[in-house]
Amino acid sequence: MNGRNIRAGVALLETLIALLVMAMIAALVSGVTGGSIRVLVRSAELGDDLQQALNRRDLRLWLEHAIIEPVIGGPFAGFVGTETGLTALTSPPAGAFWPGAPMSLTLTENAQFVAQGQDEDGQPVLRQGALAPEGQRISLLYWGRLAENQGDTWYFNWPSAAPLPGLVKITFAGPGRPVPPLIIRPAKTFHQSEMSLSSLVPPALPSAP
Repeated sequence: MNGRNIRAGVALLETLIALLVMAMIAALVSGVTGGSIRVLVRSAELGDDLQQALNRRDLRLWLEHAIIEPVIGGPFAGFVGTETGLTALTSPPAGAFWPGAPMSLTLTENAQFVAQGQDEDGQPVLRQGALAPEGQRISLLYWGRLAENQGDTWYFNWPSAAPLPGLVKITFAGPGRPVPPLIIRPAKTFHQSEMSLSSLVPPALPSAP
């Protein structure tokens, strides 16, 4: 009788130990899985942040190559800006878009952009993406003068009939990681080339014999 009771107690103890070990293993696996999921989510967020930063870099580059004069037969002519978005015509540097054809650029309030142009074979190229985390909105201001008799100041809207603004300020607001504002000079490349040409020193006159 006593022997049978001892064996039953040992069996019960072994069962309890086995259950405890299984519970510990389950907790360990659950912790590792949860950690892996958190790492994957964090990696995806970092990937989105990097892509959005690259998109903001490209937006700056495109606006710095904005076309001064309207292009006949282009997607549209000129530059139009509002407080919540803009459209522009640009001649991008070499890349996915062919510099020989104008590219239309649209920026919307939800921090999304759409760029449409052509490749070197004349085939249409479309690129779109986000400039900031989902849920963020943008607001824009334009620095310059709308008429010759006016001084430079900030405007909420910029009509197509006016020359290009001197500066465009894009501010981001909303949930997610904070995004610093962008201040871009449209057609900066053109203005820099003008300055380079105007600063050339003429050759010296030959000295008298």
